[in-house]
This record gives sequence, C-alpha cells and structure tokens, in this order.
Amino acid sequence: MSTNEAPLHEFPACFTINEPIHDVNHPFSSTGINAKPILPQPHEPIQPQPQQYHTTHHEDHPRPYQMPPSPYTYNLTLVEDHEPTQPQPQQYHAHHEDHPRPHQMPPSPYKYNLTLVEDQYRQAEEEVNNAIENQKKSIQRRNEGLRHLEEAKRLYAQAQYQMEEADVRLREANHNLANADLQMPGKWNTMYRKLVQYKEKYGHCNVSQDRSVKKKYTAQENQEKKSIARWVGNQRVYYNQYQNGYRGGKMKLHRIEALDRLGFIWDLKSAQWNMRYNELVKFKRDNGHCRATPKQYAELSKWMVAQRYLWKRRKEGKEEPHLSIERESLLLDAGFVF
Repeated sequence: MSTNEAPLHEFPACFTINEPIHDVNHPFSSTGINAKPILPQPHEPIQPQPQQYHTTHHEDHPRPYQMPPSPYTYNLTLVEDHEPTQPQPQQYHAHHEDHPRPHQMPPSPYKYNLTLVEDQYRQAEEEVNNAIENQKKSIQRRNEGLRHLEEAKRLYAQAQYQMEEADVRLREANHNLANADLQMPGKWNTMYRKLVQYKEKYGHCNVSQDRSVKKKYTAQENQEKKSIARWVGNQRVYYNQYQNGYRGGKMKLHRIEALDRLGFIWDLKSAQWNMRYNELVKFKRDNGHCRATPKQYAELSKWMVAQRYLWKRRKEGKEEPHLSIERESLLLDAGFVF
C-alpha cells in the first residue's frame, strides 16, 4: 500500500468498498476525488414471525432465540383473559392412586371459630328459652298451689272452728249427762257422793294419803275411809284402761268429767313429784340455794336424794325407774345440783 491510500479501518461505516477506487477526485482515493459514497438503503419493516417450537432438539434445527416475555404484558393479559368462575362444589374422591383427591386449601381458623361461636350462641339461646318456659310453668304451678293453699287454710280454719264448737257441745252434753247420771241410784254414784263429802271435810281427794288424822277416826269412820280409798284406787285403774283405748270398763267419759270437777288426781306419783318440786322452788327462792338439811326439811331432803339416785341410774344406762330428761331439765332450771 502507497502512502497516499488510507487504511481500510479508517473509512466511515457508511461507505462500502467493493472494488478499488481509481478516481483521483475521490477525497479518500489516491486516484481522484470524484468517488461517490454509497448511502445505506432504508430497511423494510420486519414482520414478526410466529414462534417456532421444535419438539425435538437437533443440531440441524436449532431453536431460535426468543426474548423473555415481559412480566407486565403477561400480567395484563392474564387479567384481561381471566373470567370470573363460579364456585364449584367440593368433590371428594375415594383415595386411590388413579384418582387422587384434589388439593384443597385448609379452612380458615377464623371461619371455624365463628361457626363454633354461632352454634354455641344458638344453643345458649335455646337453653334460655327453655328456662323461661319452665319458669313460666313453675310460676303457674306456684300460683295454683297458693290458691289451693288459701283454700286449704280456709277449710282448716273452718274445721278448727267446727271442732271447737263440737268440743264445747260435747262438754256441755257430758256435764248434763253426768248430772243426770249422778241423780240415778247406783253404787258408783253412792261412792261419788261419799268422795264429795270427804273433799268438803278434808280439802282433797287423796284418801289413801290422809294418814295424819288416822287416830282421830272411829272404827266406823276408818272402815268408811278404807272403802273410799279402795274405790278411788279402782277409778285410777279404770281411767288408765280408758286412756289406752279400752271402752268396756266401768269408766265413762261423763264420769271422768264428774271426777275432774272435784280436782281428782289421776296420776298420784306425778302429783307428788310436782308437789315436792314446788317445795324445792320455794326453798331456793327463800334461801338462795338448794341444800335442804334432813333435820329441818326431812321429806324434801329425802326426795332430793331420790332424784339424784334416779338421775345416776339413767346416766349408767340402767332401765326404769330413772329420772326423765324433762324432769332433769326442770331441776337444773331450779338450780338443783346432782
């Protein structure tokens, strides 16, 4: 290469050199400067070719190079092509290798909790309604019971009043019957009149206990007194039979009423105990203690010793006779020391 020729790498890219330039007028040629540049021709628009996919990779048919799709274009196309789908019912298949169960998303725990709360609310609401109904029925039954109770109270008061009236009429009838029976001749009425005379003379009906005036009686009076005492004892026996339900004896209701008029004592032992108890209460009120001496209060002191003995028998678990709990309570109230 001569010194007038420029190297090939210094030509602009818009020129093409297919043959040597011999024009001396060409600015880049050693032969002349009349050489004309070859301008590039405009390109035709290239139509996009469909993508070609080959099922098999082969050296003679290489897969053409493809630009990766734009993610924005893909997402836009996906949104445009997406159609709302109707929810399909859940399909459950039997577990088999050829028919696997379709994949399902696990249920939301919030939805499960909400369903559970709704069930509990419905159950609680049902229980409240049942309780309200039961309360209404209970109130209704209570009101009915109150009505029946008021009616029963009214009937009871009426029956009580009628029973009291019947008792009054019965006492009046027994009183009239006793007066009429006492006027009739008979052994019972004769002994009853003798007891009335004895009560008027000595002030009591305890004929068997009247020993203080025994020496003053004549032989006839002693004989009469013994007969009255024997008759009084028999009346107590007949009375106990009557109280135990036996109505075939000689004791009648109008005779009991006639003896009660005289202050007749049916249980002599109880009467004696009550008499000594009243003496003890009076002694405590006068002296401030219950220590009665045998010299001054012989009968009372003997009775107190007997009460301690009977109390000890009950504490030891022995059979009667022993002191009852009621009498023990009365003695303790009076300040008695066992």
